[in-house]
Amino acid sequence: MGPERADEFAHAIRLLCRGHQVVAVNPRETRASRAFENAGGTFIRARIEQLARSCGRFELVLENYPYPSGRNYVPPRPFALARLSRLASCGQWILFTESIRFATLLKAVVEHDDDLREKIRVSLVPIPADAAPTSHYPQVDRRLRLVFQRVW
Repeated sequence: MGPERADEFAHAIRLLCRGHQVVAVNPRETRASRAFENAGGTFIRARIEQLARSCGRFELVLENYPYPSGRNYVPPRPFALARLSRLASCGQWILFTESIRFATLLKAVVEHDDDLREKIRVSLVPIPADAAPTSHYPQVDRRLRLVFQRVW
């Protein structure tokens, strides 16, 4: 979700080459998104919140450093639900961030909802910066990885 940089699209192309069906969703079309489409990927110019239900469910939703702010601000619960509702059975949403506040708020969406807690397992793990995807944000020693997994 939301690939922007050429390296994110290169990762998506590697997944295509391994035989996976890959869909990239971003409201902005770029040279990298066009190269991804030319390689056989599906690019949808939209925000995940705008995707039609006919797009189906995903086994993996991967998101690097989202920061919904300004006119694109989405509160944590709708932000999380838009992604969690797209997960296939046993699917995962993996998100990398540098913001402990954002990560904690997203994790709390599941932890404080009885219905979601039955369906979704969530883990929040600090990882070394060099073990996370590249970031253009100011250099920090660690990043955070959130993994949400639908259990059925």
